Amino acid sequence: MSTRDWFRKRSWSSADEADFRTHLERARRHKRAQYLRIQAVELREGGDPQHLPIALGLLEEAVRGFPDDFLLAWTHEQQALCLIDLGRPDAAFDALRWSLQAHRAQPSVGTGAGVTFAQLALALHRDALYDEARRYLADIGEQVMSDARYAVCSCRALLADAAGDRAEAADQAREALRAAAAGPAFSRHKDVGTVKVVDPDIHARLLALSAA
Repeated sequence: MSTRDWFRKRSWSSADEADFRTHLERARRHKRAQYLRIQAVELREGGDPQHLPIALGLLEEAVRGFPDDFLLAWTHEQQALCLIDLGRPDAAFDALRWSLQAHRAQPSVGTGAGVTFAQLALALHRDALYDEARRYLADIGEQVMSDARYAVCSCRALLADAAGDRAEAADQAREALRAAAAGPAFSRHKDVGTVKVVDPDIHARLLALSAA
């Protein structure tokens, strides 16, 4: 690994941690939150479940040490993903709320926290959170990419159905299905933004709702 990749480690031995800490201490202060975030994502995406608490700790360090960081919304969102992986959904919901709050302070920083909140609430059948989830989804504007549009519209459809709003559920289900069937947005990058994987149970529900 190049010395320039010191914040992209997929292993976390005592030597790895010491090397990371040495470089972090030498880094410019305004860059440290970014390095903590990237290293946390690398450890989470590396697939070793033992690294999840470490990744979460690095993200919490970024939040504590740099509460005014421009990408705070993204940091909280990454916290939530770690917490979901760790089986701590209640803490994940709180982290997603913090992400959305930070996003309101910095609207130019994108976040998928609203969709993740809705998906988690639906997956866990947390019906007490459905109205909150619908509010978050209502704040999301038009999505250019088909995969993002599918995620938003499928959640809107399922939540509308749970609320008894059959017309809205049908409209959103149809839009989700159109997004799933859409081709690539960029001719030179055919995989970018397309819907590659769908949950068969959710897709079946969308088909049923769209026919209503």
